[in-house]
Formats: sequence, C-alpha cells, structure tokens
Amino acid sequence: MDDELSLQETSLTERIVLLAIVAAERRDETPVASVDIRSHCLELVEEAETEQVSTPGESDIMRALSVLGTEPYVDERQHEHSPTGKGRPQYGLSA
Repeated sequence: MDDELSLQETSLTERIVLLAIVAAERRDETPVASVDIRSHCLELVEEAETEQVSTPGESDIMRALSVLGTEPYVDERQHEHSPTGKGRPQYGLSA
C-alpha cells in the first residue's frame, strides 16, 4: 500500500503553498524561505476569481510545509544561518 499523500487529499492551504513553491521554481527562485512563500500565496489568492479564499497565515503555511515536506512534494533545506546561529529552512520541489 502506498502511504504517500495524493494531491486530492491535500487541503486548500496545502495546495496554495505548493502552487506558491511551483511559481517560485518557475521563476528560478528556489529554494525559497517560508516568509517569501507567504508573499507568493498572497499573490495567488489575490489572483483567484473567488471571494471564498483567504490568505494563509504564517502558522497555516508552516503546517502545510510540514505536511508537504513529509510527502513527496517539498524538500526542506538548511540554506543560511540566522544571527542566532540557527538554520533558516528554505523549501523547493522534490525531484
């Protein structure tokens, strides 16, 4: 049995986050930080032709990245370090 999450099983927020990463990939801007993913999500929601979609908040995006990161869609990468020495994860599409 396959334990991978299918796209049909993803939430709307997870799909928006995934589309934001795809858009960043197409612009050759990956890996991308979660803060930049949020701005890409805002662009996508503003372009949507419906009023029933709200912009995901930071915690929504982090939850979506967590789900998508455990599945075959998104890779988390430690790209640079913050002033406190902790890594700042960035995200890209899985191969």
